[in-house]
Amino acid sequence: MEGNTGAGLWKKCVSLHGNIFMVVSSHEYGERRLTSAGNNGNRVYQLSANYEDRNGGEGYLRIMTFVPPKNQIEVTTYSPVLGASKTGPESQFTLQYDMKPLTSASSTGPEKTRL
Repeated sequence: MEGNTGAGLWKKCVSLHGNIFMVVSSHEYGERRLTSAGNNGNRVYQLSANYEDRNGGEGYLRIMTFVPPKNQIEVTTYSPVLGASKTGPESQFTLQYDMKPLTSASSTGPEKTRL
C-alpha cells in the first residue's frame, strides 16, 4: 500500500504543528475519538466516523457546532434520511477548545457557528 498511515501522518505532519487542534477522517466503520498532545503541547482531537456499513450509511452526518462564548465544540450525529439522532457517547459529545476572538470585531458575530 502506498501513501501514509494515520500513525505516519501524525508523526510526519499533525504532531509537528501547534496550530492543529483537530483531525477529522475515517475509512474504518464505526465511531472513534482520541485526544493526543502535539509536540508543541497543543491538544489535538482525532475524530473518526464512518456509517457506510449500515444500509449505505443511512444518511448519518457528523455535525459540529462551534460555541465561542463557552469555548466548546458540540458534536452530534444526525440522519435527515431517518429523522433520527445517534445519542451514544461516541455520537454526541462536547469538546473544549479556546476560541479567543482574533479582533474585537470578530466577537460581535453570532453565538454559534456551524461548520
